[in-house]
Amino acid sequence: LSYASIMTGIAFSVSRLSLSLALSPALSSRSNISVQRCMGVFLPHIMEYKLTATPGKYVQMSKVMDEDVREITVIEAAIKAVEAISKLESDVDIPQRLSHYDISKSLFTEISNLAITYPFLENTPREVNTNEIETILIAAY
Repeated sequence: LSYASIMTGIAFSVSRLSLSLALSPALSSRSNISVQRCMGVFLPHIMEYKLTATPGKYVQMSKVMDEDVREITVIEAAIKAVEAISKLESDVDIPQRLSHYDISKSLFTEISNLAITYPFLENTPREVNTNEIETILIAAY
């Protein structure tokens, strides 16, 4: 169990899930939504935010999800990855909006101020500040 905990910590600290890992516990600590549900809600919105930072990786995701990306631009192919994730979440009934939960928009500033303090954000492929985090929260609402 200790080994698994260490490996998980290492994976979190070097992964590109940094923004999701910062936003989800911040929201969960201020609401009745579990961290896992928060991550599900945030995933397509964070992917959209980071799309221009690593479009090549998104193209790979599109291919893995059987999207035809042969005759379109890299950005269009990257957008298909975000759309495929949204569709997958919809197919398995994962809510994609914070509005499905009892959350007040007035908490967004507090949540973004908390999220920015997490060290996970050091690994994000695109710099982020509290205003951008709040924008993601609004987009997810």
